[in-house]
Amino acid sequence: MTHQGKRIDEVRKQIGITKAELARRIGTSNQNLHSIFLRKEIKSIEHLKNLSEALNHDFCNTIFYSDYQ
Repeated sequence: MTHQGKRIDEVRKQIGITKAELARRIGTSNQNLHSIFLRKEIKSIEHLKNLSEALNHDFCNTIFYSDYQ
């Protein structure tokens, strides 16, 4: 299974935005964002949707398909 929090942080780094900027874009604190990066699994579709929009990356499909192919 893909470590979803790490994957989200990798995409953030690839597009070159700071953790603070990502936290601002999804309307959360830096502490909450850090806890997201530590999670092996993101269970909230709403979190994945918000992160997908903020990073312009479809986590809902890429995480789902990479884990179940």
